[in-house]
Amino acid sequence: MAERRTNQRGSDDGSDLGADIEGLGVFYLGRRVDPDSGKPGREPLLLDARRLTTHAVCVGMTGSGKTGLLVSLIEEAAIDDIPSIVIDPKGDLANILLTFPELRPSDFRPWLEEDAAKRDGLTLDELAEKTAKKWADGLAASGQSGERIARLREGVDMAVYTPGSSAGRPLAMLGSLEAPDKAILDDPEARRERIESLVSGILAMAGIDAEPGRSREHLLVSAIVDALWKSGQEVDFGTLVRTIPAPPIERVGFLELENFFPAADRFQLASKLNTVAAAPGFDAWLHGEPLDVGRLLWSPAGKPRVSVISIAHLNDAQRMAFVTLLAGQAVSWMRSQAGTSSLKALFIMDEVFGYLPPTANPPSKLPLLTLLKQARASAWGSCSPHRIQLTSTTRPSPTPAPGSSAGYRRRATRRASSMGSKGRPALRGPASTGLGSIGCSRGSSSGCSCSIRSTTTTRRSSRRAGRCRTSAGRCCGRRSSASRGR
Repeated sequence: MAERRTNQRGSDDGSDLGADIEGLGVFYLGRRVDPDSGKPGREPLLLDARRLTTHAVCVGMTGSGKTGLLVSLIEEAAIDDIPSIVIDPKGDLANILLTFPELRPSDFRPWLEEDAAKRDGLTLDELAEKTAKKWADGLAASGQSGERIARLREGVDMAVYTPGSSAGRPLAMLGSLEAPDKAILDDPEARRERIESLVSGILAMAGIDAEPGRSREHLLVSAIVDALWKSGQEVDFGTLVRTIPAPPIERVGFLELENFFPAADRFQLASKLNTVAAAPGFDAWLHGEPLDVGRLLWSPAGKPRVSVISIAHLNDAQRMAFVTLLAGQAVSWMRSQAGTSSLKALFIMDEVFGYLPPTANPPSKLPLLTLLKQARASAWGSCSPHRIQLTSTTRPSPTPAPGSSAGYRRRATRRASSMGSKGRPALRGPASTGLGSIGCSRGSSSGCSCSIRSTTTTRRSSRRAGRCRTSAGRCCGRRSSASRGR
């Protein structure tokens, strides 16, 4: 792809970039860094949002800045009133909500660590003043100010969802057992996809390895759900468990039910699912806001929303179940949208590798592949003014920015080893449907020539600080706007 370039003249401190980095559908990723000197130049790196309406891959080593790049894209999208759904398996990305437009020391103080202040020989108040100045100087160095942070906060609602927990906004994950709209029920392919992802998620919660279309457990439960939906009966988890021993079907395929799945085996399957329902805390999966993609992207008043869905507190089976169900909901929502040629929304997943591996077939793989393969061909045209983006990424372990000993929630630097050769993001051309995907994977970092920035004022980090290096061993100096000027 060819990223946007500008021919303006400017000072090295970036103080005159304001007019050049603004524009609807243009994302400011930072200033270009000279690969030889490692110093940021005068030219901003701008990305046309339409480049994100097709699939892409972000490759880099652990700690190379893949997640940092995507957080910057979320922030730029929010400034343009573009909503995002962010699946956060590690519990790091909720810090995107910590934004302080006025950059006052009192805003930072609650998030600072007293032990870090003691190590620096400072009081918390002194550390807060020092931290606020660093962030103000870093933003100024990249041609930004608190005004952009204010636009970020005003442009979208921000919320943290915690399925299976009341720590944040709870999501009623298993509320999705209810029958979908008539349009989906009347469409055999859409109904099949919805049932497959739903059943895959349910069986994953019970630790049952059931491949859609091949596992007899999956085929049986799918047939039961289909029959219940067609009958107009209300379906919840309890109804499904009670129905499995005596399902409202006589055969599966061409085989009689007893030959395909004897009664004793059906009772064992129902018992496994019942064990999930009997576990302490199961009610948390039944209460909360519905698992609805449209509501996650827009508030009831129609305001764009950044929905961070933290699943760090869940076990592996629960994570797999949730991702499978949400991806299935995204497929259904995708099919209901009009065509577009522009970016409408972002769907981001951190640490996608385990959910979309190259060889294994976990339950989440099918709906995610459906999004990747069929977005362009599933009722998506090029005439609608709406915009949508489907994004998946593996998360690097973030690296704290220089000065992170201040302990301000351990910021992650904005570095661009998620960029390809010569600093060009590994993106492809625009899609006529407006539905795309970014996937990130760890690998060797290649040379780059851009400096990634972020208006968000906090990032958590668990790795030591340091700049990434090019394949030639030269430091490319990629840092966030918050770290520059420190």
